[in-house]
Amino acid sequence: MKAALYKGSNEYVYEEAPDPVCPTDGLIVEIAGCSICGTDLKILKQADVKIEGGKQQQMELPRITGHELSGTILAVGGDVHGYAEGERVTVAVTVPCGACRYCAVGAHQMCDDAKIIGYHQDGGFAERMVVTSREIAGSCVNRLPTNVSLSAAALAEPLSCVVNALEITPVAMGDVVVVIGSGPMGCFFVNLARMLCASKVFLVEISDTRLAVARGLLEKIGTPPDGYINAADDELVDRILAETEGRGADLIVTACPSPHAQSQSVRMVAKRGKINFFGGLPRNDSVIPLDTNLIHYKECRVAGTHGSAPRHNLIALNLISSSTVPADDYITHTLPLEHIMHGIDLAKSGAALKILIEP
Repeated sequence: MKAALYKGSNEYVYEEAPDPVCPTDGLIVEIAGCSICGTDLKILKQADVKIEGGKQQQMELPRITGHELSGTILAVGGDVHGYAEGERVTVAVTVPCGACRYCAVGAHQMCDDAKIIGYHQDGGFAERMVVTSREIAGSCVNRLPTNVSLSAAALAEPLSCVVNALEITPVAMGDVVVVIGSGPMGCFFVNLARMLCASKVFLVEISDTRLAVARGLLEKIGTPPDGYINAADDELVDRILAETEGRGADLIVTACPSPHAQSQSVRMVAKRGKINFFGGLPRNDSVIPLDTNLIHYKECRVAGTHGSAPRHNLIALNLISSSTVPADDYITHTLPLEHIMHGIDLAKSGAALKILIEP
């Protein structure tokens, strides 16, 4: 089969890879689409937190990465029951062990022995992928609702990360919400904050190009924010305080890898407000100046979220199915697998939202 192989350099190599063999207790999924994630960009420039000293510590090379995927079951192992060839599915990226203390309380994304698709086993930047018994046992394989396209379903994984974030730092009716970062994840937050009845929503970015792309999407789907703020031109903290009569925002989400945005967030959060450090920082730039007195005296909550549990993937599929999140509209570019590096360049440019690779 054809695959885009990561071999440790700053590019994917499109070449022939061995055809996967269906395990007796697993499945083979034919990949319909796999979208490019910011994590894929971090991997290529070796800035991901799982990299140390220029080496992938949890990744055997070469590796087929890609984890935002959907496809059709091509083969079913003889010992597998409950799945059939031809069924359309997504596969949640975090595969829990089911036995640790975090799995016991349903926090599968924090599993002590989690296996990550695209890190510990081959992922979706290929024509086909093996699904093991562990994914099946962990409820990672979710069938698509009949009205959800395969392309839209590939976005269930990134959307599931937003679902996890809003479970931990929820939007209450009437909240003022500030989302910093206008990429696809930031747009998901705006989309859902609007549907959750936030009173005001502001989308913040430092790139006019990215902000224009986000505006085009959010206006189209009918969930625009109350304001688009270019933080390179405006003093962000002053602007948010002015927009809230000095009170600050009830929820601030930093959906970008910016240390400065994280530092600013405590200055413009309301008393008893919430902050979510959603966008992970680069491995070598993750220590920031933070006025913890502001956290102390405002009694605000600062949380971080990353990834999602398999159940969040299912919730995301239902949000897509109900048209709460019109996922197909988030896909601005669709490319064949052999053009994956063009897709990477588009993702870096900020001129795209979700880029779907179709093997």
